[in-house]
Amino acid sequence: MDSKLILTQRISETQSGITGNYSGNSGDGNNYGDSVNIATNHGGVHYYRALSENESGEGGPTQPYWMVPYSRNSRFVGRAGILESLEEQVGEDGLNRIALHGLGGSGKTQIALEYAYRLKDTRHIFWVHASGFPKFREDYTRIAREARISVLSPTGETNQEEVLQGVKLWFESAGSGDWILLLDNADNVVDFESNNSEISRFLPQGAKGSIILTTRSRAVAEREGCNVIQVGKVSDVEGQELFSRQLRIPDSLQAEDEQAVANLLDFLGHLPLAITGAAAFMLETSTSPSDYWSLIQESDKQAKRLLSSDFRVLAREADMTESILSTFFITFDRIRLQTPMAANILRLIAFLDRQNIPKDLIVQSGLEGVSDSLDFRRAMGTLLGFSLVSEERDREVYELHRLVQLSVHVYLSPREVSEWRARATEAVSTLYPEYDHEVRHVCAVYLPHALAVMGDSTGPTVDELHCRVASHLQSTGYYNDAEIHIRRCISGEKIGHQVPGGVHGLIGIRTYIQQILSLLVQSFSNALRYISFLLFRGHKRYYRRYWRRHGLLAIILESQGRYAEAESLSRQVLRGTEKTLGPGHPDARACIYNLGAVLRELGNYTEAERMFRHALEAKWWTAEGEDLTGLHNLGLALCNLGRYEEAEGMLRRAMEGREKALGSEHFGTLATAHNLAWALTSLGRFEEAENIYRKVQDGEQRSLRPEHPQTLTCTNNLASVLDKRGKYHEAEEEYRRALEGFEKALGPEHPTTLDVIKNLASVLTELGQYQEAMEMLWHVLESHEKSLGPGHPDTIATLHNLGWALYKRGWYDQAELALERVLLAREKVLGLEHPDTLDALSHLALVFKDLEKYEEAKGMSQAALKLREKVLGQEHPHTLASVSNLAHLYSDLGDHQEAKLLNLRALSAREAHLGPDHPDTLASTANLARCYFDLGEYATAEHLQRRALSVSTELYGEEHPDTLTLMNNLGATLGRLGRPSCAEDMFRKTLSAREELLGSEHPDTLATLQNLADVLGEVGRHGDSVAMLGRALGGCERSLGAGHGTTRMCSMNSYTIQTGESKQNTVMHNRYSLNSLIPKVTPQPQNRQPHMTTRPGCEHVGNKSLGTGPAA
Repeated sequence: MDSKLILTQRISETQSGITGNYSGNSGDGNNYGDSVNIATNHGGVHYYRALSENESGEGGPTQPYWMVPYSRNSRFVGRAGILESLEEQVGEDGLNRIALHGLGGSGKTQIALEYAYRLKDTRHIFWVHASGFPKFREDYTRIAREARISVLSPTGETNQEEVLQGVKLWFESAGSGDWILLLDNADNVVDFESNNSEISRFLPQGAKGSIILTTRSRAVAEREGCNVIQVGKVSDVEGQELFSRQLRIPDSLQAEDEQAVANLLDFLGHLPLAITGAAAFMLETSTSPSDYWSLIQESDKQAKRLLSSDFRVLAREADMTESILSTFFITFDRIRLQTPMAANILRLIAFLDRQNIPKDLIVQSGLEGVSDSLDFRRAMGTLLGFSLVSEERDREVYELHRLVQLSVHVYLSPREVSEWRARATEAVSTLYPEYDHEVRHVCAVYLPHALAVMGDSTGPTVDELHCRVASHLQSTGYYNDAEIHIRRCISGEKIGHQVPGGVHGLIGIRTYIQQILSLLVQSFSNALRYISFLLFRGHKRYYRRYWRRHGLLAIILESQGRYAEAESLSRQVLRGTEKTLGPGHPDARACIYNLGAVLRELGNYTEAERMFRHALEAKWWTAEGEDLTGLHNLGLALCNLGRYEEAEGMLRRAMEGREKALGSEHFGTLATAHNLAWALTSLGRFEEAENIYRKVQDGEQRSLRPEHPQTLTCTNNLASVLDKRGKYHEAEEEYRRALEGFEKALGPEHPTTLDVIKNLASVLTELGQYQEAMEMLWHVLESHEKSLGPGHPDTIATLHNLGWALYKRGWYDQAELALERVLLAREKVLGLEHPDTLDALSHLALVFKDLEKYEEAKGMSQAALKLREKVLGQEHPHTLASVSNLAHLYSDLGDHQEAKLLNLRALSAREAHLGPDHPDTLASTANLARCYFDLGEYATAEHLQRRALSVSTELYGEEHPDTLTLMNNLGATLGRLGRPSCAEDMFRKTLSAREELLGSEHPDTLATLQNLADVLGEVGRHGDSVAMLGRALGGCERSLGAGHGTTRMCSMNSYTIQTGESKQNTVMHNRYSLNSLIPKVTPQPQNRQPHMTTRPGCEHVGNKSLGTGPAA
């Protein structure tokens, strides 16, 4: 095809009378055949000569033009989705304008380069640098040269603009064929803001071809009418592969380095350029990923130094910055020049936490112009358009990329850093309120920003922020972090730790000067405020703030379980507050409540009650009327003192008042309801308590968080009620949830965590898991003795639980020693009538009974029953336990009728109050069956035993100690009913399970062994019987001692069988325990007896309900 002349002429608006600029694809009347277009031109008429599609000039190429200045990136990975989108859009008919838009360093250029190589030799591909007009002009000129586009001017001279217009027209012509024009780094909106802009006016607008831009600016993409493909971060898999390729590691990384790479990917925001830069540093310095990650973590300053290290990227413009952070500098420069408000917003938010930046924080920051909604939207649009920030529109919050944040810090001068950090601090201080339940959500929003702006800053504003943060963290359960901030706040005051009196807290003049000079460096206005603060430090407001901050520290120490420190500081704060503000000041009342709370934790319940009553009697009234906090705190102290009915009254009054004043979902209302449930639990009203706990748990999970110590406390106390209701597996599950949460929130050695371990051990004891329970209790006991002292109520309670577990395990001598110590300590501290003292008395009576100290056991059991009836009432579960225990003792002493009457009383009450399937009801059923057995009513005994066995198997399974006790007892009854083969089968099954569960020398195991030997002897298998009795005798001598009744009975039975005596008038001795199985024998050694077990009263120990609620 002959070459054609293409005529191009620009007709001015004044000459033609037609408004607008025209190009060859804008109207049918301007088309001169296949290869003629009219295009905008700022010169006169000129001509250019171009090659046709199939023509090659002399020595010219026969293949499509390839003008790409970079070699293919052999380490390119991933991005399949973006490449597919490019392929789809480039394949469409007409002129395709596509923008790869994303943050600097996101890999836009590398994607464009990879796509170009994939299409090489399929069409013309031209790469043009578009970061500025000079580079654009240079590359366009090269296109003209490579494609041999001849521009013929009427004057015979060709200027550069004519060359650029010639290239544009060539692209628009049919002769150019199929082509892709890649415009790299098209970031400067000035070059693209209109059709007459320096670069825009030379871009083809014909009916074919594809223009692909790589740009950081959304505005450029939109103004060029591009379909935007967002280029974001690489995926985890792509990032790891990129790291491996950059580090040239053929095989997989070591585990340590693999984790370090994962951490680095998150830190670097999954940006390919940042990954490449980090890998370059590692290669050049022979640094492993794990070592690099350690360097990054040392400090922000170290991270900035590392990320500012230069590295080389081949496919990159020669004058582009070559460090991870400096890649953003050119964007900052453009924003600073083009949109100053956006630059100021960027400077401000760079010193906040980079995530969840509220719109209100920016709008109310005091920056010039941000209060104008339109100007603000334009400024934020600039930052969003450059992908420096992202936005969640439904929440009106912004997020700043981590590397952008660090880059701003490096970009600014030290003076600017100080200035903008101070402005950010001031903005956060204005909006971050003092913590209160009503503003908890606001506090949660601004907490991360308060933490970010404080850093290493100092001054009164920062001190106050530390105090607010400490209060917030303490209220939300982050006690260790709260201590750090309140101590920084207090140290920031620079005042000697003394009680203010005639002499104010002194600071040396040198300290004054150092503080003022330091602040002058940061901010002159801050310095003036601090001078004023120092001059007027003697004012009451200062002392109030001073003592409140120290009082907050005391509360935090208490929350951490450091009760001795908390008590000392609380007393100091109370004295200082009363002296400087007066004893009638509300702050003094709060100090009394806080000190009383510490005294409760230290076990000084009487002094705590006295302080709370003193505060109430002083008739300080709230605006709502009664002092609800005082009622709440006094109710807690009364619970500790065992005065549960009085405590219930106080707590109900407090809860009703708080519901009215604060609402049912308020933190304070929930805390009072929580403690009311504690009082109800202690009163034996378990169902009511459980319902309240569940409501409180739901409310706290909504208003706090599931892992908040307050919520975990409710979980613990709910488990305690479930335990008392016999729902042991549910209780265990809740205890373990609470334990896991407390270990994370407070640490494994915090007193509250240890209390939960103790509680879990108690339910494991009920489930027959004695070894695990005792190991837990020994650990808790050692920790409490070390941290709280041997006489602390929690230490004594742990010893009580351990004594109970030892008793259940059958180690009676050790149990006796432990429980005697518990009883003496509680009687001395709490008094004989305290419920906890009565628990110890009742349990020790059981031990004495099993040690055959019957007179001591009878006296203690009768005393425990009488006092429980007086203190708790006749229907309380602990009172009924005493009834059951006394019946148990009467059975051992042979008074079966009295035992029957007591068991009937216990069973009737338990069925009415606890239900027929409760473990305590089950125990009473089994114990009553024993009475019928003792009275010779074997059929009735069998009926009751089978009913109890069915329920126990369903509740606990066949291998639970309680189920095995029932099986043992049923075997004895079957033997009496003349069914020896059935009895033998039952005893063998029981013996096998007890040996595995309890061990071969547990008293319960030995009891079943004796029973089996007796059955074998009855059917004439004397050899087997004697052998078994020999085993049983040896075990009894080792575990119980030679003088114990069980040992003597075993010896007598062996002698009887060996001498051939007949077995007549055998009397069963029964003992049944759902918590632990302890074998019993009657004191009459002349009779060989089958051994029954019975439950000793269904006592519950160790379920410490954790008091909760604000002390002030």
